[in-house]
Amino acid sequence: ATPTSSARTLYIIQKARRTATSSKVEAVRLYHVLDGVVYEAPSLQAVLSARLARLSWLLGSAFSAIQEVTSPDAAAALQAGSAGAADAARCRTLDTSDVATAQQPVAGANAAVAP
Repeated sequence: ATPTSSARTLYIIQKARRTATSSKVEAVRLYHVLDGVVYEAPSLQAVLSARLARLSWLLGSAFSAIQEVTSPDAAAALQAGSAGAADAARCRTLDTSDVATAQQPVAGANAAVAP
């Protein structure tokens, strides 16, 4: 009986194009084989596009969460610049649960753009 190994095998394969007139080699595609399964490596454009789309969605979620915890009347009162008692009563203060709710999508956005 042979002992089983938990080591995984990884191979990198580069499909290249070589011109007949020069010794220049151009990479066409990259593949990696992990434990006998072949995967095509995504292009840099595809990786950046996916990360930016995810970041955009997470930032939109963060802004939606912030908008939900603040009152539209508070923003109008601040834009008007009036500090009357009626305006102060319409302004809603944020508590710690509101801040935690708004930070969840932002934390996800930070993780989405991490290398």
